[in-house]
Amino acid sequence: MKPLRTPVNRSVDFFAAKLLMGTPKITVSNASVEQSVRDFLKWSNFEGNKRAMLRKFGIQGNLFIKINLSDDGRKIYQDAIDGKNVTDFEVDTRGFLKWIRIDIGLDGGKTFTEYW
Repeated sequence: MKPLRTPVNRSVDFFAAKLLMGTPKITVSNASVEQSVRDFLKWSNFEGNKRAMLRKFGIQGNLFIKINLSDDGRKIYQDAIDGKNVTDFEVDTRGFLKWIRIDIGLDGGKTFTEYW
């Protein structure tokens, strides 16, 4: 039995290979703002995570990113939320989230739910 031949794999690999190549170009007039943005990208491991995030976006059609504060309160970083855990959300006319519901399955058949 032959598998279905679709361009899905090629299009997902295109997003991961061609988009966000190299280091991001940051143009601001204030050097401290530029350094803060570079620190945020470094603490988020942007270089290591960007291809995986783009691949998820290409497969699932949505990419949800949560901004977190480190335990010591000194660093801000981003985490990609698995789209399978997002059960409902609403966006405004600009495409920005108005609210989101995240359901994460736990052991014992329990579910951890976040509303934002």
